[in-house]
Amino acid sequence: MNPPVAQPNAHVRGLAEALGLPLASYRRDHVKNCVVRALRREQVTDLNALVALVDGDPVVRTRLRRSIAVSTTGLFRDPTQLRWLDSAVMPSLTAGVKRFRAWSAGCAAGEEAFTVAMMLEWHGVLGNSEVVGSDILEESLAEGQSGVVGGARIPAGMRGRVNWDLRDLTAGTTPGGQFELILCRNVMTFLTPPAAEAVARTLAAALAPGGVILVAREERIEDPESLGLVPISGSAYRRSH
Repeated sequence: MNPPVAQPNAHVRGLAEALGLPLASYRRDHVKNCVVRALRREQVTDLNALVALVDGDPVVRTRLRRSIAVSTTGLFRDPTQLRWLDSAVMPSLTAGVKRFRAWSAGCAAGEEAFTVAMMLEWHGVLGNSEVVGSDILEESLAEGQSGVVGGARIPAGMRGRVNWDLRDLTAGTTPGGQFELILCRNVMTFLTPPAAEAVARTLAAALAPGGVILVAREERIEDPESLGLVPISGSAYRRSH
């Protein structure tokens, strides 16, 4: 079985078009591993056959899209990091606010967006808050809109505070407006360095003065000062101006 990276560029572009994903923005080794697993799983021998299968079978297409976009998360994922956010950051961010906006950038099926909504409820500001959950996969957003994620049914009042947003973060656009809190965890890990840098610029531009960006514990924003960000922990950054 030939590795997909050895296939002609046109074939890789064909796969990107069939999947509706910006494969060039994802790390080459990540895409390769996902495609090799798909070739084995779907029992096809080359990239051409896989593209044909993706074009003709929506189940196969969704399966590979979810694999490459890493559409896996959970409610209160990484509780240690979230406990720190809740105790060290949320009190000052939410104190005296008239309106609070939070963005879960790369929210998968919305587990993180609902987690943020729950945290805002704990701090007594959910009633005047908006949470935006963005993801590149419309099928993941549809799951979030159903209000049942990870086997848990989200209360209607909390669901009503989350707005869903179909968005490719690497395209350089935002849902609009500024946010007091942005979470983008386990996204940049799978992107090429230029794509990750572009996403960081996009997130920083959408952050309100004094607002905070949280990435995964193993992730870092390169040269945060150039984006107007000040590190406040290994994985959190505050907008300085």
